[in-house]
Amino acid sequence: MRFVVIADTHVRPDTDDPGEFPANALLAGRNRHAVQIIEAVRPEFVIHLGDVVHPVPGSPGHPGANELALDAYRQLEIPMYVVPGNHDVGDKPYGWVDAPAVSPVHYEAFIERFGPRYQSFARGQCRFVLIDTSVLNTGWDTETEQWEWLETTLRAASEHRERIFVFGHYPPYLWD
Repeated sequence: MRFVVIADTHVRPDTDDPGEFPANALLAGRNRHAVQIIEAVRPEFVIHLGDVVHPVPGSPGHPGANELALDAYRQLEIPMYVVPGNHDVGDKPYGWVDAPAVSPVHYEAFIERFGPRYQSFARGQCRFVLIDTSVLNTGWDTETEQWEWLETTLRAASEHRERIFVFGHYPPYLWD
């Protein structure tokens, strides 16, 4: 089985202000190039670990950056699974983070563009589990729902003797 994992593509319009890093102006082109490489590798599927785009949710450039990314990914003739990153749906509700907090509105837009917030699928004797790490350790109902789903999914995969791969944008804990 062959699959590709990509992350933090941070797509933004080529005309967007690159900020302190001039290379940021090249991200949309680099993403298109990554798609060409993926097509050449011919994997069964792609998993994107989030931060598909750079502009944060609610900013003027966010919808356009998503369309730019989707235009490139539509060329792929294989499934692409995306986990939400903080630049895609917002961040944990902490005052010290730059991105706005996750919200139902941001999740609705993500789901419409890329699919479920968390999901799993099987290939052969492998179970691929994608989780939404933006809600971990928030105490929100959506976190509880995901934990329950995750426990059920992992238990079933174990009972079926599947190899388990878990993917998310952040590590489950950023500190002790």
